[in-house]
Amino acid sequence: MFSKTIIKLFGLQILGNNTLSPSSEQRCDVISGTNCLPDTYYLVNPTDVSIIYDDYTNYGNLYFCHEDKAVTCSEMTNVGYYIVNKDIMYTCQKGLNGKLCKKEKVTHTSCTPSNIGEVILSNSITNTFSLCLDYESYRGITVDLITGQTGNYFVHKNNDPTINVFGINGVSEEYAIVNVKDKVANLNSTHFNRINYIFSSKDSNKLIEMNNSQCLFNGINEFENNKNKINEYLCIHGYCKDIDNEIELPPVNVDINIVKFNIEGKIVEGGSTGIDINYVSNEDKIKMMYCNEQIICQQTVGYFYTGYKYKKLGFDGITDVDKFNESEIDCNDNIGLVYYNKTDYNICIDNGTKVKITKPIVKKYILGKGKAGGVFQGTEVSNKIIELTTNYITIKYNPKANDKVYFVGMWYEFLNEEGTYNTDDEYVNYIRIGQAINFNDNGKGYFVTLLFENEGDEPIEVLGGKDFGPFTYTATANGDIDFKFGGNTKYSNYYKTFTLNYEDGCIFMKNDENNFKLSRSPDEITEMIQLWDSVANGNDYNINNKKFRRNNWRDQEYIYIYDGKGSETDKMGRSGYKREMLPWSADKQTNLPSDFCNDITPENGWELAINLFGDRNHENNNFFALYNKYTGILRFFYYMPTNFQSGNDHHWEISMTDNMAHHSLWKYGLTSDKTVQKAYKKLLNQNSNKEFVLRVTPYYRDLSNDGIIKPNSGWWAFDVDLSIYRPGADFSNDEILLKMNSWNTQHESFTRFIIGTTNYDKIKSSISVNSANGLCTNVNSVFEFGSDFFDSLESFLEIFDNKKEKKRQLVIATAISYITFAMSVSKGAFSLYQELTEDEDENENDLEGNIIFGLTDNIDTQKVIQTSTINNNIYTPNFKMEEKKIYYPIHGVWNLEKPPVVYRSKFSFDRLTKKDKWYTKEKKSIVNPYFFDPSSIKVQLNPDVFPEDQIEWMEIDSICKANFTMQTEDNNQLRYFYGLNSINTDETFEIIESDDVFNFTDPLFDFLYEFDNKMGMINDYQEELGESILKGRGKEKSWIEPMILDKKSIKIPLLEVNVYIRFKMKNSKRIFHYNRNYLPEYKFYNPYDFFESSESRKSYIKNTKLYDYQMKRISDICSLYNLGIFSPGRKYMIPIKGSGNSEREGYYFLVDGNPKTKWSTDEMKDGVYFVEFKALKPIIPQAYRLTTSYDIKKNPKRIPKSWKLMAKVNNNDMWTTISTVTDDNSLPTENTNTIVYDLDIKGGKYEYFRFEVSKVNGDQRVELGYIELDE
Repeated sequence: MFSKTIIKLFGLQILGNNTLSPSSEQRCDVISGTNCLPDTYYLVNPTDVSIIYDDYTNYGNLYFCHEDKAVTCSEMTNVGYYIVNKDIMYTCQKGLNGKLCKKEKVTHTSCTPSNIGEVILSNSITNTFSLCLDYESYRGITVDLITGQTGNYFVHKNNDPTINVFGINGVSEEYAIVNVKDKVANLNSTHFNRINYIFSSKDSNKLIEMNNSQCLFNGINEFENNKNKINEYLCIHGYCKDIDNEIELPPVNVDINIVKFNIEGKIVEGGSTGIDINYVSNEDKIKMMYCNEQIICQQTVGYFYTGYKYKKLGFDGITDVDKFNESEIDCNDNIGLVYYNKTDYNICIDNGTKVKITKPIVKKYILGKGKAGGVFQGTEVSNKIIELTTNYITIKYNPKANDKVYFVGMWYEFLNEEGTYNTDDEYVNYIRIGQAINFNDNGKGYFVTLLFENEGDEPIEVLGGKDFGPFTYTATANGDIDFKFGGNTKYSNYYKTFTLNYEDGCIFMKNDENNFKLSRSPDEITEMIQLWDSVANGNDYNINNKKFRRNNWRDQEYIYIYDGKGSETDKMGRSGYKREMLPWSADKQTNLPSDFCNDITPENGWELAINLFGDRNHENNNFFALYNKYTGILRFFYYMPTNFQSGNDHHWEISMTDNMAHHSLWKYGLTSDKTVQKAYKKLLNQNSNKEFVLRVTPYYRDLSNDGIIKPNSGWWAFDVDLSIYRPGADFSNDEILLKMNSWNTQHESFTRFIIGTTNYDKIKSSISVNSANGLCTNVNSVFEFGSDFFDSLESFLEIFDNKKEKKRQLVIATAISYITFAMSVSKGAFSLYQELTEDEDENENDLEGNIIFGLTDNIDTQKVIQTSTINNNIYTPNFKMEEKKIYYPIHGVWNLEKPPVVYRSKFSFDRLTKKDKWYTKEKKSIVNPYFFDPSSIKVQLNPDVFPEDQIEWMEIDSICKANFTMQTEDNNQLRYFYGLNSINTDETFEIIESDDVFNFTDPLFDFLYEFDNKMGMINDYQEELGESILKGRGKEKSWIEPMILDKKSIKIPLLEVNVYIRFKMKNSKRIFHYNRNYLPEYKFYNPYDFFESSESRKSYIKNTKLYDYQMKRISDICSLYNLGIFSPGRKYMIPIKGSGNSEREGYYFLVDGNPKTKWSTDEMKDGVYFVEFKALKPIIPQAYRLTTSYDIKKNPKRIPKSWKLMAKVNNNDMWTTISTVTDDNSLPTENTNTIVYDLDIKGGKYEYFRFEVSKVNGDQRVELGYIELDE
């Protein structure tokens, strides 16, 4: 039936899991050693070794590459530590699926009880690392991990169960043998010295190597003198227990034994004879022992039944079980816990899962993944069997192969294998086969065989399954599983040829041609196989599932509709279906624009997400949805049946849960660090506390003058924007509900109403409107607007970009639309929702995709739609994500990590003139400088769509604007909705009277101050805003970063930032373009924050001309108004620590370059006042400048007289004095005066500096304006 060529796959790869990829273009191949560096560790993906991890979050397999004629790499198969330096240490530990490795940093510097078993940096000067072995008598026992160090050592278990790299279970094991060699410490599971017991020195925990011909001591005297200096252990496979725990037992059972001791420590009951459990109290000395076939016994823990209740039996004796109310316990991280809830005993077998045990029962369970609780706390219990008997409950250490519970569940393997299978009506070619078996605990199960046509897709054929491949089975102690097939006869001859055997945690399924090695299936694989089986053979079967799938939907010409009347039948013989041609077919019946489906292809990012066509549960459930992974658009297609009873107009009401609404666009984007504040939903016309409601019209071929969209029969489509990417999003509990609303009375057109608010009433075709984002139309429709639009764009491009092609202009317009005539359109002007290429051969007619023209304000659509009613003649679908109807993961496309930042000064400046051209109402006007920081735009792309290591380059353009029409009293509440602070604060600003330094200059008021061509935007454009004036470069009540002049207080208008990104992936020729509006965060200007933001841009981000211009303008503003930007030639400094930490005069003000701040403190340390700071990069300073404070004239005795300037290369180096000044009188007592001190440095560059003052001019306090270094 199947060919014999089998190539094993790896784990979940067939489901399309994604991981991080290496950052270098030439990747190391750890299998061949190609492109690998010698003496280097590589952490790789467990299922795809070509994917290399270089972060601190992912787990993988560890390889070490070394050079021997050629570079070869070997996998590090032992658990333990592999150290490179303090920032790079690989920790490999036992996990649920074997050994797992992770990159970590060494954070501990001493051996304490809390970090036993961990690596410490014991000497930071010599970079010496040690392993903390134990902690006794107030001292840590360590072994250095240095070159030349070798030997075996004992490491004790840590009381914290999460610190357990070596896998010590803490129940039957207290120590592990660790082999130390250089900077590597591994579990030594193969140590063997031919004697029963192993010894170590108590002082060092070092293992004493011996064999059976040696004696540890020579004579009784030497034994008596040294017995307190050694430890004695009984070890198995590298895990050991103290020999003091070993006891002699009477005849025992090969399994669990309960034994009882008297007051003298002698066994009085137990073993194979048992004890009288009805007469046991907490004062009795009872132990639970596990004994194997060789009658080697060790103490263990568990619960036992005393005849009327359960007791805990731990290493320290008997205690009562825990008592909880059900509201107090949820079983999370309490696996194995037995507790009493006042009426019943319960046991937690998994996170969130408990089993009631009202009386002793014989039962076995496999424990889930998680931390242990109760008496098992501190042990590894995941995936182990817990056994319940009439006497006890404990972990089963030696399960037999015929314990059904040990292999109950789903087992699977996926293999690469090409072949052909003959179905009932056609031949199916496949490239991959999946084999699964499900075992139930009642002796029943079923086979499932899956055939795949393409990698990563759902199967094209499912054989067997729950309904067609069942069997009964029994198991023997040697692992053989005898089964009797009872399923469909067409599968019988195939499955009967196999034998089944359980061995070493796997199930082997063999016949003459195949040899499957099945592993236990993870939950997600089990659920997927069960879903595939149900879809193909069970309750989820749909007539369209085979022909209309994720991998072939665009190739199909027709689809089946279930209306209960059609004559077509499915494979089960049921009728009621009819065929309809799909919207991209030639003979379709459609209301969509003629070219609507041209770019709807998988190549352009469209994936089948939802299909309800053919659903027999509801007649005319005629919906399917496509999701575009590049745009985040979920596009619903629906087919209006013939003779449908409808009104004279219609639109769709889309309800989505609050969590899902975080991914949709509601006026502005919601950044990843924020959540919407539901208390302010009404500002967006959202009146429900549980959901968001969007009203949208379908795309329509031609719009009539009255804007009415009659629901004619045929195809329709509408969009839901889910483009906002939020890392870690979980849609499992979310849903989308669709309701069709229509009118039967004369009314105002919803479509015409929205178009009117966008000022684009020329658009009459290829449109859809919605209540959140305005009007959506085809890109080509923009060209109907005439030449004015592109003329203005070309003017702007002459300033910022040399590329002139129409496509480039259209794309750039998304970022700069605020400074074109399009500012009058809306808050966002438009957004390009389809990626476009930059090929010069293409012209405007080749453009595809959609453009959004947003709303000018938060219009109230309720008055327009309130007369419409839900149309009950068409089915209302509700898409619940947990029902697995979503075929493609919907996780969004892009977002910002945090809101854009607008900085404002802590100082305000006034201007006193009799005739003030800036503000004519009063003689005195105040301005508070502020500016938008374009470097604060930190873009996040969905790594499943755009892996960061595959980004070739990215450009970001962003513009901040104010719109006068948005200045309403609800502005702050709108910002609260997006989790932002208010616009205005109660901060008191220091008012600085203007002089020649503080003139109101062009950079502050004119965004385009350096250019003659002002894009048609008026200079000195101003509007009254209450008692204030809004002034700057603008047009039609819109400005770019305008200033407010006011005599009483400073207010910032409602600002919004348009973000436009374009980037190219290494593996694609396309240029991807995205655009969105955000509300900014307001912060007081801090030069350090500004610098860190500008320096933290990703290496693949290229500066644009617009970005460079914005940064220059910011520099000009900060220089003119002394806000903290240093002048050219002087090196910017970052403070580290120092004397004095007050908010107004702290040490950090010494290096801010601001004459309006100062460093002043009376705090001395070791006899000096000091400030430590660092340069942005290593430099050789030629001189340094000291500037007195702005009010030193009032306190001249605070001027420094004696000081030192010191430097060093690295943070851990010793300081080198580069300047010493003693009893100096050159610093003037005048305010803000600067003196230059030359330096003569003969050595190399320095990065860290320390300025310390040992003497001042007579006061107990030092005061200085700032220090600068000249290179």
